[in-house]
Amino acid sequence: MIIGLMWRGMVEESKRLFHGLKERDSISWTTMISRLMQNGMEREAVDMFREMILAGFTMDPFTFGSVLTACGSLLALGKGKQIHAYVIKTNHKDNVFVGSALVDMYSKCKSIKSGETVFERMTQKNVVSWTAMLVGYG
Repeated sequence: MIIGLMWRGMVEESKRLFHGLKERDSISWTTMISRLMQNGMEREAVDMFREMILAGFTMDPFTFGSVLTACGSLLALGKGKQIHAYVIKTNHKDNVFVGSALVDMYSKCKSIKSGETVFERMTQKNVVSWTAMLVGYG
């Protein structure tokens, strides 16, 4: 239902529904974060990520991908670095999806050296990670 409301641009309604849920899980949190980001509400997506951490939920690669994309859109390098530290702490640094999101975030924030470092340390690379790195040079 949250996804349907977000697809219709009914952001406030979906936030009310989310906050009214008696039981939230990692999927509902990640859904809200990704939909907020996709609806141009990047700052709220980053804030919700912080709430998710404080609530004690586990992140997955999709959570990190969404929040790092939001950081890149906001040019929020400091927040992106904090999330990068959390990626390392939670053992997601070897995930190609997360690594690509980190490279993309650093590239958008004009921190090419950091993006290169992440890219070079990635054990797997795909077209997304290569594209993110190439766009960073552009």
